[in-house]
Amino acid sequence: MLQSRIREIRKSKKLTLAQVGEKAGTTAQTIGRLETGMRTLSITWVNRIAAALEVDPSELLVMPENGDVPVSGYLHGNSEVSKKDAGTIGFRLKADHPIAIRVSENIDGIYLAEDTIICDLIPTDQWDEALGSNCLIEDDKGRQVFARLLSVDGDKVSYLPLQTGATISESKDVINIAKSVLLVRPLD
Repeated sequence: MLQSRIREIRKSKKLTLAQVGEKAGTTAQTIGRLETGMRTLSITWVNRIAAALEVDPSELLVMPENGDVPVSGYLHGNSEVSKKDAGTIGFRLKADHPIAIRVSENIDGIYLAEDTIICDLIPTDQWDEALGSNCLIEDDKGRQVFARLLSVDGDKVSYLPLQTGATISESKDVINIAKSVLLVRPLD
């Protein structure tokens, strides 16, 4: 599971639980519970505490050293979790050139506000391999859209925006396409 570095960073800055709590708009007890894992550390809490500690939010969290997380089991429709052959999940990005985008508002029930979408920038000669995928598409003017890639003809692409009722669009002079590879969704 994710491990918090809140205590380590707080102590390095010589701050008390109360001082961090005050800056984050909460109590020392809540900060203590977040530090020890007794309370769930949501994205909202990460952002609030990062601001209080004056660090980037990514500095507060670390994955286990090897990136592997044990799986407790499989969740079934009846809410039971079976432990049969659960194994581990390796949190290693399958992306050579990752880039992330954050979702600011719900998009037609597909993506939710606070989601993070990790995309992999792909070489020009492999753009056609991303057909049918949701991609981050950038033109030579720096304009970016995130949409379903429909066709590629040189540097001209056709795509379908994700909102309901959208029509097919085209963009000329496309310089980058990054295929979505991972969705990170907070559960708070």
